[in-house]
Amino acid sequence: MKNLNFIDKIGYFINTILAVALLLSYLLPYISPISIPFFAILSLFVPPLIFINFIFVIYWLVKLKKQLILSLLVLGLGWFLNISIFKISKSDDNDEFLETSLKVMSYNVRTFNHWKWIDNENVEENIFKFIEEKNTDIIL
Repeated sequence: MKNLNFIDKIGYFINTILAVALLLSYLLPYISPISIPFFAILSLFVPPLIFINFIFVIYWLVKLKKQLILSLLVLGLGWFLNISIFKISKSDDNDEFLETSLKVMSYNVRTFNHWKWIDNENVEENIFKFIEEKNTDIIL
């Protein structure tokens, strides 16, 4: 850090804080929000943290500074840790995946056409029929 100018030192300080925050966010799947409630809020900032750390990697790379290693290591670690959170299935596994997955439906029924926005008397019946056809586990 001796060969950095004042602006770069401030940037590296901010980079370190954001890299540590991203590193802490990798623990989110393993920590209950009940035990540390404010820690759960960090999950909202994971995408921006990833993006900002990526920008820092580019910034330090352009300046040819070794400080890029910090964000590069944190992003690389996240790549290998978070890959298990998302299931990427092959087309062969799709049928099994659909059978075991939880189906959630959010459907805006528009007060079941109470204000007669749709010129159809069977709107309520059609809505219930549609919901039954989808056979979802949770309906919102």
